[in-house]
Amino acid sequence: MAKQLSNVLPVRFLVILATIVLVISLDIQSLSAQTQSRYNDLASDIFLKSWKILGPILVPGSSDTSSAAPTEEAQRKAFDTDLLESCGSETGIYASPAPSCRVNGQAYQWKLKESSEEVVDLAKEIGPKDYAVAYALAEVESSAAVSIVLGLGSNDAVKVWVNGRLVHQNWVLRPLQKDEDLVPVKLQRGKNQLLVKIQNGLREWEFSCRALGPKRLEERLWTAAKNGGLGQLQIILASGAGIQVNSKPKWNLTPWQVGQIYGRANVTELLAAKGADTTLPSPKPEVLVDTILADLTKGMTPGTAVLVARNGEILFNKGYGFASLEHRVPVTSETKFRIGSVSKQFTAAAILRLQEENKLAVHDLLSKFIPDYPRGKEVTIHHLLNHTSGIHDYTAKPDFLQSVTLGVKPEDWIQSFKNDPFDFDPDTKWAYSSSGYFLLGYIIEKVSGKPYAEYLKAQFFDPLGMRDTGVHTPTAIIEHEAFGYSYEGNMLQKALNWDMSKGGGAGSLYSTVKDLYLWNEGLFAGRVLKEDSLKALLTPVRTGSQPPDQNGYGYGLGIGKFRGLAVIAHAGGLQGFASHLARFPSERVTIVALSNVSPPLPGQSLNALAGDIAQIYLSQKMESR
Repeated sequence: MAKQLSNVLPVRFLVILATIVLVISLDIQSLSAQTQSRYNDLASDIFLKSWKILGPILVPGSSDTSSAAPTEEAQRKAFDTDLLESCGSETGIYASPAPSCRVNGQAYQWKLKESSEEVVDLAKEIGPKDYAVAYALAEVESSAAVSIVLGLGSNDAVKVWVNGRLVHQNWVLRPLQKDEDLVPVKLQRGKNQLLVKIQNGLREWEFSCRALGPKRLEERLWTAAKNGGLGQLQIILASGAGIQVNSKPKWNLTPWQVGQIYGRANVTELLAAKGADTTLPSPKPEVLVDTILADLTKGMTPGTAVLVARNGEILFNKGYGFASLEHRVPVTSETKFRIGSVSKQFTAAAILRLQEENKLAVHDLLSKFIPDYPRGKEVTIHHLLNHTSGIHDYTAKPDFLQSVTLGVKPEDWIQSFKNDPFDFDPDTKWAYSSSGYFLLGYIIEKVSGKPYAEYLKAQFFDPLGMRDTGVHTPTAIIEHEAFGYSYEGNMLQKALNWDMSKGGGAGSLYSTVKDLYLWNEGLFAGRVLKEDSLKALLTPVRTGSQPPDQNGYGYGLGIGKFRGLAVIAHAGGLQGFASHLARFPSERVTIVALSNVSPPLPGQSLNALAGDIAQIYLSQKMESR
């Protein structure tokens, strides 16, 4: 018996001891959790990850059980109203631990959250909610009175209070980009409270916050100079953080140099007054473009191909990143990309070629080609070409992406949208519609007696030497083809793989940067269409009493000005692919950019990249802004 007790007692003792240790450990963790949202000073460039968070608080008019959105007025009112006024003291400073709150009759508790990432994902921490508000509270014990600049990112609208005083607000719907808002803040010696309000629109709901050190502020100074952010520039220069105005944080350019390229006259004047060196020469355009693209495609990333030509001479032609990540196939100037809506200008040119052959006229009625099309006696080919038909865009239908991977015959696809209500009466408004261009592709086949692909090949591709362009089909083996990728948040994945029969005359082509250059050279040299047809292609649409304007849409092409310089361009996009083709006619400059990632990471739009390249090559010909 004694022997048995001697064996049992140590076991029981160990269990009891372990229990005591566990309880003590939990108490220590609990005590730590009560203080984790407190920071002793704010280290430069370190994201604040520990917050006491309250929410989600639904915007009036939204519901857990309904997808209906509250009115914009209701959303704005919820943003303008301090929902927590009844929870704090008269000064707006909250007790520690922060008290519970009642908002619109409902009780809410502050909950301590520790993010494992630099970005605090509110959907993950307190639950995904559309049209909702959350508050985040942090306490800072400052060893001295200091002035700092907070770098703030949010998705979507954001407000900031420091020690009960509102110091920043931005009513905006946007994807999160770190440090997008700069908030100058004065911290007092001792205790400080930082309160952030984040109001979500749809889907992602995130924020990030940190105190920016000199190097980060120099990066932001550069970005503000590029974007013309005079207010942010003034905040940084007034920060007293030892900013070097002649540093080169990106692209081997100083803030003054990048402001000069982007025509930011007020920015360059301010920087010059603050000691910027205005005599430094900028890198050559091709060196600068190469630097930008190499920076965008570091590591294992999807790719981009870019071509720039002037006066018929190719100045730049290079690929970056990978056409296939799985097989490590790099993008080159020969890589073939799906070009989406850049296809529309080929469809428009084919219609005009058929008109030149007297096989149709742009004022022919739709009913001539599809007799039973609803309101077909009100819609002309002209309306389809310039998006004034009122026919609803099939790509905007809620269930479109659910079927986009499946092949379809043109007649069956037309049947799927022909009975949709019109968005407006024909020739009264303008609204982009791929449905109209799908119908045009069908009309080309019906009138020419040839498949769309064969007609384009015979009329345009072969005569211009465009050997790497055609209609994409899932069964064809296409040499040097790029595969499409998409970012969902920061996660890269294979893109939804369209069956391009759903694109038809609206967007089914693939091509290369070299072939699209050949197309632009042929089109604007008069080798594709007769003079009257080319003039029609490039004439902006007019609807109703709309006054004449230099910006608009012709037949499959946008016509406008970019920093005062005439430009004719079109972009294209579908899951996995983005394209941009532009012509600056007075300078005889063509810019082509093709990519195999869409949606891209925030701040990496292909259209924005094309704009960057245009300004690098043509800034001296453009107006300041």
